Parts: sequence; C-alpha cells; structure tokens
Amino acid sequence: MGRTGGRHRAHWPGETSIDLGADLVGIDSGGKAGVTPMVYRFVNRRQNVIALKGAKDPDAVPLTKGKRHIHRPKDGSKPVSAEPWLVGGAAIKSIIYGMLDISREAEGDRLPAGLYNPPDATLEDFKQYVGEIYQQPKSARAGAKGWWDRIPGQANERLDCAVYAYALAWSYGVFSRTPAEWQARFAARLKTPEPDLPLFAAAEMPVAPALPENPGNARKSFFKHRSKA
Repeated sequence: MGRTGGRHRAHWPGETSIDLGADLVGIDSGGKAGVTPMVYRFVNRRQNVIALKGAKDPDAVPLTKGKRHIHRPKDGSKPVSAEPWLVGGAAIKSIIYGMLDISREAEGDRLPAGLYNPPDATLEDFKQYVGEIYQQPKSARAGAKGWWDRIPGQANERLDCAVYAYALAWSYGVFSRTPAEWQARFAARLKTPEPDLPLFAAAEMPVAPALPENPGNARKSFFKHRSKA
C-alpha cells in the first residue's frame, strides 16, 4: 500500500474552516492477485479506512457492511481477515451516467447533481466514465435482471472510483442530511479567529473545536435508479 499509505491522514487548508482531512477512505480489496491480503492488513490498523468489494445483488444499496472474510493466501503465508463493505455498483452506475448528462443553463451556474472534475481532466478520463454499458435482461419474465458489461479494450477505472466515492458519501449521509445538520457540522469545523493577545500570552490561545463523532452509516432508505430500455 505504498502509494495509498498516508493519504488517509492528509489534510487540506480551508479559507474559513480548520484544516480538513478525510472522514472516510475506501480501498478496493479485489483485482490483482495478492491485493486482498494487503488491503485487509492495511484497513485493520486504521479507523477511517475500510475495504470495499462489489455487491453481487444488483438491487443492493450503495454501501452495506459484509460478513467477516478470511483470506488464505495460496503461498501458505498467514491468513488475514477483515469485514469488507459491499458496494451496490449497479444502481450507482445508473446515477453516475445521469450525472454526466447535465449541462449548465448559464456560465458559472453550479450543478448540484452533476459530476465535478478537475480542470486538468482529459478526454481519456471521460472515456473511462462510460467504459461500461448496461445490458437489458435477456428474458421478458418478471424479475429478470440486467447487468453492466465492460466495453472490450476500454478502461473503466474512473467509473469505479466515482462509484466508490458515491457509496462512501451516501454512507456518510451526504445526500440525506438536513440544512440544520450541515450548519452544525460547518460550525463545528469553523476556523477560530485568533484574538489579540499581549506578548507572551500565546499559551492561552483557544484551540479549534473538536470534530463531531462519526454519525454512523445506517440509512433507512435509498431510491434505486434503474436504466430504462
């Protein structure tokens, strides 16, 4: 986890807030051989980092805690276990595609439902967002499920990152908090102005208020988006 280690501790300065860090970080626990045990060991030692894994159920909510999984490496090394969080990617991908189909009515307008990208985003980045297509169910019977297919030869890492980011944001209440709750969180992280102090009185300076506790990941409902034929 050389390139990942340390990012969960990074902080960014704010104009009116205290330095802000990552409340929650997720790492894909699948993929290449040998990745799963590395991810499990990494997340087991950190409070704000969780292991992510795609949910098999196409109707799964964005993020839910899975059962403890014991990974036994084929090389005979020591087994390692963790509780991966399951990402309901099928529904989220439909939402991500909807975010891409939004345009500004006027220059400078914000797009609350849009998918924001940095100014240096490239054409390849946007190609990766649409690196998968939704396949309609082959059967017309009730309850038949469709699925997402990766386009041959097309990278989709940007889409995966967007799905994981949405799942983490959803679990943290980004889409369900009330204006009053957002105001309370803003007030808790507001930068405390430095008072005018006499010489040698710096030790009496007030400290920034502590961050509120993690409100938890439980959410009662989720509007499932489905692709239309």
